[in-house]
Amino acid sequence: MITLKYLLLGLTYLGFGLGYVPGLRMNRAAIAIVGSGFMVALGVVNLKTAWEAIDPSTIVFLLGMMIINSTLGASGFFQLALEFLTRFTPSPYGKTGDFPRGYLETLPIL
Repeated sequence: MITLKYLLLGLTYLGFGLGYVPGLRMNRAAIAIVGSGFMVALGVVNLKTAWEAIDPSTIVFLLGMMIINSTLGASGFFQLALEFLTRFTPSPYGKTGDFPRGYLETLPIL
């Protein structure tokens, strides 16, 4: 049972580190849900302990931050901030003032 616990924990953290599970269409949120579901289903953690581990304040905070982030992204704030900040950098984009649209979406991949 202890080996199973550490194996599930290790696979979950590996998925977090990679940001996805190779061969599956899973992001970090899905990895967390599936990992915790396996821990409960296989009896590594009982359901009562799993529910007690959830902090409602953290969930509300993260939900609020996701709403703010989505709103700022949809309004174009991040693109404007990036264009403004590149004026002060010695990059080719900052010198020409011609920053490519959609560049922000590629940053998390790097």
